[in-house]
Amino acid sequence: AVNASGTALAWINAPTGEGGSGLTVEQLNHLQAAYEHSQSSHVQASDISGLQPKSDSTLTTTNKTIVGAINEVKNDLDNGIDAVSLNGKTFSEPMTQAEYDAILEKNPNVLYLVYEE
Repeated sequence: AVNASGTALAWINAPTGEGGSGLTVEQLNHLQAAYEHSQSSHVQASDISGLQPKSDSTLTTTNKTIVGAINEVKNDLDNGIDAVSLNGKTFSEPMTQAEYDAILEKNPNVLYLVYEE
């Protein structure tokens, strides 16, 4: 069997000690199929037409590149976020029921996170 440039891939049915590789016809067929597959195009332009571009102006992050936005969000998470906004409201730090009850004037724009002890 030979490749497209005429280079021998293997000799079939020849003992290893006599210049051949000792491949069976079945092994040769698998080798030939693998070689032909390796020479074919694996990705067509139509396969990637729906992929997101490297940058996206609709991202709500400061950085508009995909990698930059991911790193920006990861950095925020790593450094901690003091308050997360939700429709103009913010979350409080988690607190006990006793801590919540001790707040005399509760802010209507804060969603209080209370946990059981």
